[in-house]
Amino acid sequence: FLQRKVEKYQQNLKKEYFDRRYSYSTCYLTTMYCDILGKPDNCFELETLRGYRDWYMKGDPKCIPLLREYDEVGPVLSENIRIDSNRDTVVNSMSEYINAAIDEIFNEEYEGAKETYIKMVNMLKERYGVKEKVKRLV
Repeated sequence: FLQRKVEKYQQNLKKEYFDRRYSYSTCYLTTMYCDILGKPDNCFELETLRGYRDWYMKGDPKCIPLLREYDEVGPVLSENIRIDSNRDTVVNSMSEYINAAIDEIFNEEYEGAKETYIKMVNMLKERYGVKEKVKRLV
């Protein structure tokens, strides 16, 4: 009896790991770095951007609408990037924006990093025909 419980527990752990490892991200930055480029979820770029988001953007009330918009359009952009037949071009373009934003973050040009991010999001929204606000389906 105990042996079966242990085996069932191990199967659940394997399934949970598999589901996490092979499920697609709804974050378009994670989609780019992990799903497409094969980098780990804790890569330099994602960790830098997450730190900037958590430390700077979440602390600035003017950034809250941007963060909310990110939550709304992120899954739509992520899926569009994933299925885009020219996603290499999209990823290269995103990389240019992201590298510029990271440089601005390290140079303490936080508003500049925010503007660079906005330009990138607008480029993606225009490419994929995403309106200002996207209603969640769930």
